[in-house]
Amino acid sequence: MNLAGLLRLVTLSLLLQTFFVAASDVPTIKDFITPQDHLDAAISPDGHYLAQLWYRDSDKARFVTVRDMTQPKWPVVGRLGSNIERPIGIKWGNKSRLLINMRVPFTISSVKEAATKADFNPDEFYSFDRLVAIDPDLKNPTVLMGDTKLSFNRSVTNIRNLLREDPKHLMMTAYSHNTLCLYKVNIYDGSAEKVAKGTRFTYAFMSDHNGDPFFRVDYLPVAKEIQLFEYVDKDWQEKLTIDLDEEDNSDLDDLVGNYEGLFVYRKRNPETGFYQLTAFDPDLNKEVVLAEDPQHDILAPVFDNGSYEINGYIIDDDTPVVKLFDPVAQQRRDALTAQLPNLDLRFTSVTDDGALMVLAVSNTETPPMYYLYDQLKKQLRLINYGFSKQSTKALGFSATFDYLSRDQQKIHSLLLLPPDYQQQQQYPLIMLPHSGPQSNIGLQYNMFAQMLATRGYIVMLPNYRGSTGYGLPFEQAGYRQWGQLMQQDLDDGVQALLRQGIVRKGQACIVGWDYGGYAALMGVIESPDLYRCAVSFSGITDLADYIDQQEDYYDSDKLRQKFIYDRIGDPDKDEQMLKRYSPINLVNKVDGAVMLIGSRQGDRKRYGQLDDFADELQDLHKPVTLINVDELDKQPDSLLILYQSVIDFLAQQLNAPMVQSTH
Repeated sequence: MNLAGLLRLVTLSLLLQTFFVAASDVPTIKDFITPQDHLDAAISPDGHYLAQLWYRDSDKARFVTVRDMTQPKWPVVGRLGSNIERPIGIKWGNKSRLLINMRVPFTISSVKEAATKADFNPDEFYSFDRLVAIDPDLKNPTVLMGDTKLSFNRSVTNIRNLLREDPKHLMMTAYSHNTLCLYKVNIYDGSAEKVAKGTRFTYAFMSDHNGDPFFRVDYLPVAKEIQLFEYVDKDWQEKLTIDLDEEDNSDLDDLVGNYEGLFVYRKRNPETGFYQLTAFDPDLNKEVVLAEDPQHDILAPVFDNGSYEINGYIIDDDTPVVKLFDPVAQQRRDALTAQLPNLDLRFTSVTDDGALMVLAVSNTETPPMYYLYDQLKKQLRLINYGFSKQSTKALGFSATFDYLSRDQQKIHSLLLLPPDYQQQQQYPLIMLPHSGPQSNIGLQYNMFAQMLATRGYIVMLPNYRGSTGYGLPFEQAGYRQWGQLMQQDLDDGVQALLRQGIVRKGQACIVGWDYGGYAALMGVIESPDLYRCAVSFSGITDLADYIDQQEDYYDSDKLRQKFIYDRIGDPDKDEQMLKRYSPINLVNKVDGAVMLIGSRQGDRKRYGQLDDFADELQDLHKPVTLINVDELDKQPDSLLILYQSVIDFLAQQLNAPMVQSTH
């Protein structure tokens, strides 16, 4: 049997180290829910020191260590942190000062008392974040901006320019009287000078290598607009207004930057439907395309370390593709990519001479791992695993799988196969549609999908119509298609795998969050011949009620039309369609066991929908389980109990994962 489109991704153990993991030695559920223990690594600009950020789950402590890389075995020369005063981020300000983002509780004494108890959670206490500059041996600390009147700010940590040409200073932003301001900060004594003031809408300042501001960016959330101002003759002059296409603008910093004096932002190309980088010249009042790809979205710019200066961009593909403007830098990156194919490579830090760099690498079958790369020797050295409980055990491996829908639309999907997968055998299937639905799934590490694959399931993650990243027509093909074309694309994926002979007929369940939770319920309503069960995490059961809730997030009819009515349906014009494809109105058609999971405390309305759905199923004597995670949270190991309940439910409905020969 030949699985078309099957692509086994690179195995790091063969490239970088020598060890053998038996396919039966898979992570436990507890291994999967254990938090990441190695969080970050950063090399000093001169290559002398390596700073590492750690988390210890036993006592919820976070700490930083610094190693001297000039000595044999890289001895630790400094250590800082605890479960009370916790470091949450690291970056080198210069070769002799490490910057640590510290999270400190307002009342340390009460947290110290609570830390002695078994259920201690430091995140439950009100705290504030401050940026501390400190020597490599983690002595001589200085709180940055400690002399300003910002003591009531919960967070004063935002670095906006490291000023590599001025090793004594950096640029930071902080709110003063609800207004974002730009400061030039001394990293030795912590003193700060305010150099620019914005408005209540300002969210970004851009400055040159001397710290002089030249762009200010405001975001108007009601109008969903970005306004650009240029600093001319000590005054801000409005230059450009940008209408945003993105529904969620929580990561605005990834959408804007500057390049050689030009303002750069991400914009959809009206002809191709893909996002590009557009540069605006304020002097000429003219826009030009800085970077584009005819078949893919540009996800975000690549920034020079510690500033808004753009030196490349990231193309959206199964594995993100980085393109750098400097041809020499791109050549080096291509050589490294060839050495580590099909992996998402992110540089956390690079020495000033470019000889050494720290890499964070990952993909669907590789949890984050950190490496030191020697550019001159072309050598990689493992620094540490991000998830030590998972990385040393057998995980499911990845495949890409393209199939045609019933109306001949090509659908791209990702598969996760069990660690002991063999082509001559059949396996039960978990359909795992992504949420959004205007988002997409790529070859990023997915803890829950791996949890399922290592239990013996094939996991399918399709980018159905409505997904982003495949052009505007493909995305718009999913508009107003909840329960219809988008649902059919999922079903057609199951049928395609059945035709390949690797999935056991009648042995599939559908699982998802939010929209994926909605699709899970529609699966056992519309296609019970394909799905034996559904697990719905906070799924939507009443489309009209969901639209009514979403309307509150938009303050104009124009935005409601664009982001709700055009994508889901108009509550007046599409009333009958919304009723027809709402699970709450189709309870009598449910044919399969259902597990519903939600939080009454976290989302009372959504949980109410799930509760009503469960009640109607019970009235019809249909199998249903409703889990309120708030009740689980009262027990030790609540997350373990939740996921174990899901795994047990799936195993029961699918008669437990068993390998079955096709011969």
